[in-house]
Amino acid sequence: MLRLLGWARMSTEGVQIVLPIKRAMIGAIVRMVPGDERRATMVERVGLAGKRRAQRSFAHFRNGSGAPVHIRTDRLLADDAGVRDALLRSLCGVGPMTADGTATRVHVSQTHFTNKDWCYALGSVDFECRPVPGGFEVRALGRYDWHPEEARPTRAIHEMAARMERRGARAFDIVGDPVRIERDEIESVPRYRVLPIRTFLM
Repeated sequence: MLRLLGWARMSTEGVQIVLPIKRAMIGAIVRMVPGDERRATMVERVGLAGKRRAQRSFAHFRNGSGAPVHIRTDRLLADDAGVRDALLRSLCGVGPMTADGTATRVHVSQTHFTNKDWCYALGSVDFECRPVPGGFEVRALGRYDWHPEEARPTRAIHEMAARMERRGARAFDIVGDPVRIERDEIESVPRYRVLPIRTFLM
């Protein structure tokens, strides 16, 4: 029942604590837990509860292999309408295929994500967009890393991750497979749209 209500029970130093699962609180709670490994486990099991992609990304960071993680670009675009719309609106201003097929790079920040699982799994994401006849060949690219120098509610988590990197955890590249987007699909998206402000930056 606690889980359904958005609460979780966890233990630190033998003391049971019942805490609301709120992203803004996780950063502050992390400071209360002794040891970065325990903190990381709390982030993975509580802060990312129910978000399987995000949990896999964080676990991959912790294991320290540094190997690239491959994702399905089409799945990302299907699951997250905010990311898809931001990409298509950016491509509205790109002209038809150039003679050399030069790729265009489109950056989509965390504020455009509507799917928290993908947001926490990727952070922000870039798209490499290569013009082809009638549209673009698009693939997602990114880097799973941390930003301890930036002021944000979860700064304590980023600082923890930076310390973990000094002890073997490793950032890694994210590589998506290419998908085709037709120009008709791009031109059907409104050029200007007010997006809701997303506050689940991680």
